[in-house]
Amino acid sequence: WLGKCNAMQQAAKIATGEILLFPDGDIIYQRSCVATALAELERLELDFLSLFPRMDSVSLWENIIVPSFVGGVAILATPGIEDPGTSEALAAGAFLMVRAHAFRAIGGFEPIRGEMVDDVALARLLKSKGYRVGFRFAPEFLHVRIYKDNRHAFWGMTKHVLVAVQGRLW
Repeated sequence: WLGKCNAMQQAAKIATGEILLFPDGDIIYQRSCVATALAELERLELDFLSLFPRMDSVSLWENIIVPSFVGGVAILATPGIEDPGTSEALAAGAFLMVRAHAFRAIGGFEPIRGEMVDDVALARLLKSKGYRVGFRFAPEFLHVRIYKDNRHAFWGMTKHVLVAVQGRLW
């Protein structure tokens, strides 16, 4: 198990509600964020909704790397991610809202316990089992400074690059 998946799995075991929300701890939320997301989940009859935050940049490397990261996510955010007929799915760990019955039916985080990009893995797993997933850019509802300094920004992208190349390192 990777640490975050394990922590979220343990929390889900004791949760009693119909909707589970897995947020990142460093995200700053606007007051209406959760209510708006819940309304969107219900309006579209989704089983899973993830919100992508505004990423604040301060240092030089943040200002170089973060726009590239956001651009990459934008390229991946095709209309197919909400089309039940495709396997495409996308999520952001900043905000993962899921119906408890769907989460439990797929085994929670157990099947993806070793995934470094657990948010996307969860969305793909749910979709592969026939659940409806949604993804929204929501910069007006939540934001984060994902990297805390130049060094962190430069090396922090490593996880995402390693996932993207899927073991095809030269």
